[in-house]
Amino acid sequence: MGTTFSDRKELILAALAEDSNVSVADLAKRMGVSVVTVRTDLASLEVTCPRVWIQFLS
Repeated sequence: MGTTFSDRKELILAALAEDSNVSVADLAKRMGVSVVTVRTDLASLEVTCPRVWIQFLS
């Protein structure tokens, strides 16, 4: 898919708005990226976006 962090951030926030419990695997599948990329993005969001609280679940 070749998305940027900014694109993925919007997709992650939209997914969380729909359902506050979204798995890393589901996000990776939706965005066409690896789970490592999703975990990196979530870690960045947790620091930069105070409204997002992340609990990593496999």
